[in-house]
Parts: sequence; C-alpha cells; structure tokens
Amino acid sequence: MDDQNGQTFYIAESIVEKMNQLYLELECRLMCLLDA
Repeated sequence: MDDQNGQTFYIAESIVEKMNQLYLELECRLMCLLDA
C-alpha cells in the first residue's frame, strides 16, 4: 500500500471527524435555542 495514500486518507478521515463534531455541536445549540 502506498504510504502517501494512507496519509491522505488519514487526514481526510480526521477532517470528517472534526466536521461531524462541529455539526453535532451546532445542532445541540440550535435545539437549545429552539427549546428556550
């Protein structure tokens, strides 16, 4: 397996993970605002 490919995949995966976290945080805040 190409090392460069593995690294690129790892970076992409971590970016997706961060995006998911941010989205969940935003969603939580929106729900809190709507409930208030």
